[in-house]
Amino acid sequence: MSIEWSQASAEQRKSLYKVAKAVAATTPLTLERFLNKALGISGDPEWGDLANVRNGRLARDKCQALYGYLAEHHYDHAQKQDADLFPQRLIRDVEAFFDKAAHKSRLRVVLADQDLDLVKRRGQKPKADVSVMLGEEFYFELDAASSGFAAAFQGYQGKYYPFPLAENGEDLIGRIKAGKQNIPRSIGGDVDVLSEDENTGMHHFVVLTSTNRNHLVSADVLPDQLDRLEVYAVRVFVGNHQDT
Repeated sequence: MSIEWSQASAEQRKSLYKVAKAVAATTPLTLERFLNKALGISGDPEWGDLANVRNGRLARDKCQALYGYLAEHHYDHAQKQDADLFPQRLIRDVEAFFDKAAHKSRLRVVLADQDLDLVKRRGQKPKADVSVMLGEEFYFELDAASSGFAAAFQGYQGKYYPFPLAENGEDLIGRIKAGKQNIPRSIGGDVDVLSEDENTGMHHFVVLTSTNRNHLVSADVLPDQLDRLEVYAVRVFVGNHQDT
């Protein structure tokens, strides 16, 4: 639901107050200080009796500012409190999101037979991060920000396809640790090499991680709420080495 806050009703403003109160309770701040911070109020002025705010009488321009603050800094908590005011965010341009959200240079391609780091700086490879030959074996080095779970996808011609990360070679979701590790891995702990044998051109390999395994479960497609996941990505050109 998109609200024009300059015309918001008392009921809508009441709902916004309830969300702000619930979110404030998850922070170290009192409700009054949380509101001050959200509204950009300097110092520490007294709110006094919050009855007017609670009854939906907060000024509409302040409602707009409060909503913007909650949306920018506490969207997940706000969405859980009121899915009408804060609907699930839909990411329509997945490629643009990955380019913006991905941790830079923390997913790297390694040749299986040379143990060679292939990642090139964007100044050297403006279109792809790395090139590999058709059928050439490789794997990934992931430098994860935190321990948890991971799911991997291969993007090709606008569609994303999952590939297993679990050590049994079948389950899509695998465990990861914080720091550097090679993926995917076999049951014995050895690296499990990959290759692209058919499709030449640009491929986008993406690893999504979370401390909550359920956030990654979404059948065989990309999870719905990508913005709550950590993103690691590398673009790979398959075929004759791409011109710079």
